[in-house]
Amino acid sequence: MDPIYLEGSGAALVNVHPLPIFSILDHHGRRDAGQERVLGALLGHVHNGVVEVTDAFGVYHEQVYDAETGAGEILVRRTSLFQMLELHRKVNPRESVVGWYSTDAGGGVAAGGAAGAPAAKRTDEFTIVVHEFFQQAAGAGAAPVHLLVDVSLRTQSVGLYAHRSVNNALLKK
Repeated sequence: MDPIYLEGSGAALVNVHPLPIFSILDHHGRRDAGQERVLGALLGHVHNGVVEVTDAFGVYHEQVYDAETGAGEILVRRTSLFQMLELHRKVNPRESVVGWYSTDAGGGVAAGGAAGAPAAKRTDEFTIVVHEFFQQAAGAGAAPVHLLVDVSLRTQSVGLYAHRSVNNALLKK
């Protein structure tokens, strides 16, 4: 499989092996009724600036909305993430968290606020909060990859889009 170039990161590459793609698609297919997307951890390693994604597993989350205020929050079970990671490391001790994934079926809103935008351009509060969560889970100094999997079936292939946050010196305190 051809490596995926990280959005806006220059020379960094992400190699996604077939197994995590099938795991993500299976997770999306088994999601609860009414659930728009699923998320999970990407496992693998980084070597010479290339992120190798060799496995993935789902992480339970729930989006809760307050009807009166319109505010929402995302609840992620941190303990279940670390329990799954501990079990996985018994089988594959060299793999660690290199990022996270989410699926998109075309129902989200683009960064510019336009519905129906390509999945590669979709970002929202959900993405930012979950990315911060996985950044903490990956450890200090880590730059986790966000793999967005477009499952809308608008084309004959499944779109994979890799994103990574970049530190901005202007935002430092």
